[in-house]
Formats: sequence, C-alpha cells, structure tokens
Amino acid sequence: MGDVHGNWRCSVYYRYDGHHAARGVPAHGADITDRYRLIRLCESDEWKLLDLERDSKETQSICGLEGIDGVTAELRTELIQLRKMFVVAEP
Repeated sequence: MGDVHGNWRCSVYYRYDGHHAARGVPAHGADITDRYRLIRLCESDEWKLLDLERDSKETQSICGLEGIDGVTAELRTELIQLRKMFVVAEP
C-alpha cells in the first residue's frame, strides 16, 4: 500500500495451514500491511478485511463495506502477487 522506502515491500504474506479445532482457527492466508490485514479463509473462500488502526483487537471485518472497495482490491492484487512470488499453491 504505497511506496514507503524505495523498493521495500509494503506488506507481508502470512499462511496458516493447520486447523486447530480447539481454538477454531481454520487454514488461511493473509496480506498484512501496517494498517490492514486481508485474510482469505481457505476452506470457505471467505474474505475478511481488518483495519488494525481502528480495530486493534481485530474483531470486526470491514470487507464489503461501502467506501472500502479500493483498499480491498489493492490488497487482493498484492496477495495474488505475494502468492506467486512465494509459489503458494491453492489449498
């Protein structure tokens, strides 16, 4: 999300492959920036977008809310690029 320091990455790719039934944590992948976390739940193909600045406890997804489409689209594009860069297969 922007060019912070020349050619430095502005986000990181995170992936959790396991499923911890006791904690209810499904397999997921995410693109994480300093402000947002876009998460794709692998089994359900559900998307969540968290605004870490406004919701530091990460309890409310803003994915699909009016006015946030541009952020979501930019992060989805970045997530696809990161998955390609790290050669991550679809689950």
